[in-house]
Amino acid sequence: PAASMSLAPFPSKTVKLIDFANKIYVAPLTTVGNLPFRRIMKKYGVDITCGEMAMCTNLLSGQASEWALLRRHPSEDVFGVQVTAAHADQYARTAELISSHMQVDFV
Repeated sequence: PAASMSLAPFPSKTVKLIDFANKIYVAPLTTVGNLPFRRIMKKYGVDITCGEMAMCTNLLSGQASEWALLRRHPSEDVFGVQVTAAHADQYARTAELISSHMQVDFV
C-alpha cells in the first residue's frame, strides 16, 4: 500500500492555460462585480471575468453570501476568483475547497 502512494505535493490535474494577451479582463474588487454585472460585461465583449473579492474566513465558515461571489454563469468562458486572508493556512484550505467544489479557471 505505501508503495502505491504518490509523493507528489499535488494530485495530477489538467491545467487550463489562460492567454491574457490582448484580452479585455474585468476584475472589480467589491460591490460592482456581481454575477449580473459580469453577464452584462460579457454581452459587451469582455473576454475574461473575475468575481468580487471574497474573504477566506467567511468562505471557511460556510457563509452562503460569500460563496455566492464565486458563482460562475455559463456565459463566462474564462472565469477567476479573488480571495483574501490573514494567514497562509486560510488561503490553502480555501484553495482546496474552491478546487474541489467550484468551476473556476484561476484564483
